[in-house]
Amino acid sequence: MASASDSAVFLIVHREKNGHQFRVFSYEDEEAKYIMVATNICRQLLKHGQSRQAFKEIAEVYKEHHPNGWFKKWTLDEIVNKFINLILDTFPWIFSDHGFRNPNISGCHWRRKYDGFHSRKQAILLNGSRVSDMCAAAKNAKGTNPNSKEHKYYRLFVFLIATTLFHELGHIFITFLSLGDADTPPEHVPELAGIHARTEPESGNILEGKVFGGSVVHGRDPKSDDTQPGVPHLVDKDGVGEISQQMVDGFLRCDFQFPFQKSDHAISDPLEVIGGFWDEFLPSDPLNHPSMRELAEEFPENPFDFTQLDDLEPSVRVLPKVQVGPGSALARGAFKPNDFRIEVVKTK
Repeated sequence: MASASDSAVFLIVHREKNGHQFRVFSYEDEEAKYIMVATNICRQLLKHGQSRQAFKEIAEVYKEHHPNGWFKKWTLDEIVNKFINLILDTFPWIFSDHGFRNPNISGCHWRRKYDGFHSRKQAILLNGSRVSDMCAAAKNAKGTNPNSKEHKYYRLFVFLIATTLFHELGHIFITFLSLGDADTPPEHVPELAGIHARTEPESGNILEGKVFGGSVVHGRDPKSDDTQPGVPHLVDKDGVGEISQQMVDGFLRCDFQFPFQKSDHAISDPLEVIGGFWDEFLPSDPLNHPSMRELAEEFPENPFDFTQLDDLEPSVRVLPKVQVGPGSALARGAFKPNDFRIEVVKTK
């Protein structure tokens, strides 16, 4: 039986393209299962020393701009430990949002003011079409060997979603520090080469740069269509290069090697991405929707107990804890997409 330290509750919600229809996933729904596989990797990444150091460096810069913040008497270690423990205890809501229009945008986080930080009041939106593509890739991988294109596609999707979640936690960290009432410090403009260069602060890219050595961008494989995961590349101030499948697989095993090593070439020059840069539209903040706001304002002992909210009609009334960590079924799911079941932790 799993202990409290290696178990967690996840709230994963399907959001329709119109932005007004929601469905809370059960853990057996495919979209939820594979998102949880990626989230399990992201949780392990949070515990890594390189991640903790990166968050400390970000907090240090933020404290210089806001010396009288709520954390003014806290050390950098105390700030980072508090944040990481909050996220590990209750991971932010995850929305598989089908309102994204561009497959090149894999996720986002909406920052808003609030009194007191509760991770269950924070949301990460994942591109619902990319999540659907990941589910299709998992189905196509059934019965194939790990060296097949189908199996590699699935693993690349898990890598894409896991790194996207981590990127968005960079934004949530600023929300945590600012109580949603301040922007990313101006020093946090990532140094990225060529067409990937930015002029505005971007805390997600800064976090990636401090941990991965640059920003992860998935380039288009010209031999495939828009349902592909793309070829992962690392972009830094010096250029763009491919991230090897071997390094991706090590990451999926939580055998983290940082910084990522990149080749001296990209699949295209300049790097062509899936969907291009034609549309940066983002779906609205789902926690501003009345039904979702009602859930976010609930504070039961179990943060994801919906038994009193009959009007929402979630598919599961009380979400149980599941086993997480390197030895869990979720960890195996990164390499055996059709041969694992979510392990629910039994309570007395």
